[in-house]
Amino acid sequence: MKKLIDIPSIFTLSNNHVFTIAEIGINHGGSFDLCAKMVEAAANSGADSVKLQIVDPKSSYVEGTTSYKEFSNKVLSEEELISLMKLADDLGILLFSTPGDFESLDLMLRLKMGIIKISSGLMSNFPLIEKASKSGLPLIISTGMALEQEIDKLVESVVSNNASGLALLKCTALYP
Repeated sequence: MKKLIDIPSIFTLSNNHVFTIAEIGINHGGSFDLCAKMVEAAANSGADSVKLQIVDPKSSYVEGTTSYKEFSNKVLSEEELISLMKLADDLGILLFSTPGDFESLDLMLRLKMGIIKISSGLMSNFPLIEKASKSGLPLIISTGMALEQEIDKLVESVVSNNASGLALLKCTALYP
């Protein structure tokens, strides 16, 4: 079995430090200025990193659907993402993302984000996971409501594609 993600290779952390991720997702509403303020707030609160969600609505959703409408006005440009990555770096934190599709993963790789986060909804998208695994970046994958055998298959895929590291998150997929 491949070793788990080695976060200290990204940050120099003490052994008893918990790596914190401030979730921005798409809560910036497509506003660069609001997203920059959220990155600053995360850094000021002591977070080690911030995570965005990058989705190409045209690749991921059918035009006119609720999901398409939800994501279509929340896209940050490549230039804005570069500026946000620089801001995060200047503040001493890491900015990375959850890609929603191949185009978004390609963008993350082009921008040289340090970690790839796969959502529980995409944990069975093995073509996306295979490409992410081969990127040379560590993966963080949420398991949601996955069955144990699905998680085993996921880990097998990641390991066989030589991912540089893997962290699995147990997450709540249905809230009360």
